Amino acid sequence: MKKRLQQVGLMPATINEVLDAQNATTCTKYRFSRNDKGVYAGKKEHDHSSSSSDEEEERRKKERKQKKHDEKRRRERHRRQALPANQTIIGERFPLSCMSKGMTTDASGTVSLCSSCWVWRRLPDNYSPQYVNELICDTADTSCLSGYATCGVGHRAIEVVRDDNGVKTTVALSAGSYCECRAALNSAIESLVTGAGLPSSLPALTATGAPLVGSG
Repeated sequence: MKKRLQQVGLMPATINEVLDAQNATTCTKYRFSRNDKGVYAGKKEHDHSSSSSDEEEERRKKERKQKKHDEKRRRERHRRQALPANQTIIGERFPLSCMSKGMTTDASGTVSLCSSCWVWRRLPDNYSPQYVNELICDTADTSCLSGYATCGVGHRAIEVVRDDNGVKTTVALSAGSYCECRAALNSAIESLVTGAGLPSSLPALTATGAPLVGSG
């Protein structure tokens, strides 16, 4: 935990002595302190500086390199849909841990449809509280169900206090709460989602990720 916070710049050296005196508790949900299968370190958004070597992440990158190369155009299209250009995020996000899709997150035996990340969002200095917990989709992997659907972030409303030169105002912000797989209206799998089943085989995907019209 402390090592990860130091990597994303959220732990000054002066805090270490305080945390050393506390009891450490392992997070069983996201398991960011252990190198379990499917768990990898998230990258700070808009941060192009080099990070320390991580064997687990390198292994994961090698396994998915070929798949990402084949799906590059479709992934870029889904990223634009999930994060529109006009969306403004107040503050800066620091990814702490990510879970890849297809992994089991609990004892139910089900697998996740989307890759998601647990992040800490630091608001500007005049906001209180300054840190917000969020669960968002991994922006590097936003497709689901082999490209027939897209991962999207679900939001919750939170209230924080903004101090404008001594004038305090309560403002509402949106914070990421979950990441879910969403099928588009009139898409090839909409009937499967609504319970009507598939009338025929699924149409093949084009290079851009859209189903071929009239196929299947």
